Amino acid sequence: MKAGDIVTFGKYPQDEHGRVAPIEWAVLDIEDGRALLLSRYILDAKPFNDEAKVVHWDSCSLRKWLNGEFLNNAFTEEEQNQVYLPPENERDINAEFFWLIWHPGRPMDVDSSSLNMKDKVFLLSHKDVSEYFCGGDNETSCPGASAEASEYVQGKYPEWYSADERNGCAVWWLRSSSSQYPAAYIVSPADTIGFTFILPDSLNGIRPALWLKAE
Repeated sequence: MKAGDIVTFGKYPQDEHGRVAPIEWAVLDIEDGRALLLSRYILDAKPFNDEAKVVHWDSCSLRKWLNGEFLNNAFTEEEQNQVYLPPENERDINAEFFWLIWHPGRPMDVDSSSLNMKDKVFLLSHKDVSEYFCGGDNETSCPGASAEASEYVQGKYPEWYSADERNGCAVWWLRSSSSQYPAAYIVSPADTIGFTFILPDSLNGIRPALWLKAE
C-alpha cells in the first residue's frame, strides 16, 4: 500500500437502492506502518451538529454519528479491530483567512479537534487538506479535493444534492470549526476550502477518514 492507491475496506450503501458495497478509499499517507485513508466518494450527508451553536469536533453530533452508527454499520468487529486510533496530534488552530479578508487584524480562532483526538473514524481538518491537497500551503485552492457523491447519497438527499451539484461533486465537511461563530469548514465542488454556518437542517457531504494497518 502506498500514497495514491485506491483500496477497499468495509461496506456501506452505495447505489440508488441502498444496496451495500465495498467502500473505496484513497490512501493519503503512510506513517509508521499505517495508512491514512479518505473515502473516495461522499458516503452520506448530515449536519455538522444538531443545534445551531459554536461547537468543536469533540462535542458535535456528527462525530458521535461517525463513531457510533456509521462505524458499526460500515465495519465488522474484526474490521474495527484493524483500525488504529490516530497518532498524537497537536491542538490544530488556524488563522481564519476568510475572516481576515473581511476583518483585518482580527483572526478567527479555528479549532479542528479539541485534541488530542481519539476517534477511529473522523473527518479531515483544514490543516490536513492544506497538507495533502494544497502542498502544505495555507490557501483556499485544493486541487483534487472535491468528491462525487455516491448514487445512494444523490437519491437519499435529492434537494441537497441538486442544489450543490457540480460535475457530479458536492460539498463535504471538514472537522475544523470556529471558536467564535457557529461555522465549520467545507470543501466545495470547485476544489476550494470555504466555510458555512452550522445549522441543524444544513446538510453537507461526509467523507470519513481513518488509519489502517498498511500491508
